[in-house]
Amino acid sequence: MEKALAMEKIGACDVDGLYALMERDFPSSERPPKFGVWMNLKREVYDARYLLENGRRVGYVVSNPGNGNGFALISFYAIEPDLRGKGYGERFLGMALELLEGQDVLVEVDDPSRAKSETEKLTRERRIKFYEKCGFSLVPGVKCKIFGVWMLLMHWGKRKLNAKEAMHGIYLKQFKIKSALRNIAVIQE
Repeated sequence: MEKALAMEKIGACDVDGLYALMERDFPSSERPPKFGVWMNLKREVYDARYLLENGRRVGYVVSNPGNGNGFALISFYAIEPDLRGKGYGERFLGMALELLEGQDVLVEVDDPSRAKSETEKLTRERRIKFYEKCGFSLVPGVKCKIFGVWMLLMHWGKRKLNAKEAMHGIYLKQFKIKSALRNIAVIQE
């Protein structure tokens, strides 16, 4: 029997709990300071949700619904460590995509070729395979350097993708100042 899952909105007042999870699941180079997360939740630039099963938190997603250009970005996505590999990730991602209805969705994934260890490389490759299994595809010839971290871009949807335009639109909404875009490099090879 399939278990019933529900989502619960995370507000700015819940930033401490959310950020503790982000610290557990993402290295410091991949996450903004807690104040930035709080500010983006408060300004509703981020839409954050917990995935619940019978009241137990089993995962979370933080997305940036975009700026009306038809693209959204899933910024942070994780399932509780003891529940990974049990189907929660695919089901929850499907629910998150429904919230972003009508938009194509982008995710940034760490570039496996820039991993510092074989274990890190395998983790990065596993993330890419997960997103591919869920219908995302790597955007060919595009790499992003976001605040010094090299990422690959993955896309889910049907729109023609101009990666630089989509990413700059998303980040411009997030940071509200064009000077922040100098920290976002989208390189089309």
